[in-house]
Amino acid sequence: MKNAHHVLRRDLQRGFTLVEVMVAMSLGLMVIAMALGSFIAISKSAASSVNASSIHASLRLGLDRVTADLIPASNIISCVSDLSISFNAVTSSVTSATSQVNTVSSEVRLFRYDPVGRVLYSRKAGGAERSILDGVDAVLFSMFDSAGEPTDQPAEAFVIGIQIDASGRASGRTYSDRVYSRVLLRNRR
Repeated sequence: MKNAHHVLRRDLQRGFTLVEVMVAMSLGLMVIAMALGSFIAISKSAASSVNASSIHASLRLGLDRVTADLIPASNIISCVSDLSISFNAVTSSVTSATSQVNTVSSEVRLFRYDPVGRVLYSRKAGGAERSILDGVDAVLFSMFDSAGEPTDQPAEAFVIGIQIDASGRASGRTYSDRVYSRVLLRNRR
């Protein structure tokens, strides 16, 4: 009986061996390392998406500004496809009580691309130049006639095409994007 009691007592006191503890710790560390690696990869992917989205949103905002200024254009004065476009924009003031147009006037506006500074600028006649978009790699202004065919004659332009390319660098990667729009000159005579 003494031997049976001694065996039971030894089984109850028995713990893990050093080898078992080391194997368990190694397996645990491998699982933690895999989880950490996945977390880092997902974090980098999320950061890439945010950076790419930021560039695209910035481009869309810049294109929307250019489009909003071009829509009221009555005629194109000059267009150098990869540098600038100048045009007459029709402006009007409306009385709020009767919703009738009081005055209609025209002002010269200009969009200019600075390839050295990578900036797209806007300027109204007699006004200061203001930056619309930074980080621009290329700008292309295209003119189309009433049949939708490309033209290099400003007097024939009924539609303006605008293409803006931009890129940015973040987290050791370069992100680039392109936006394009065509604008019908509403006040074309």
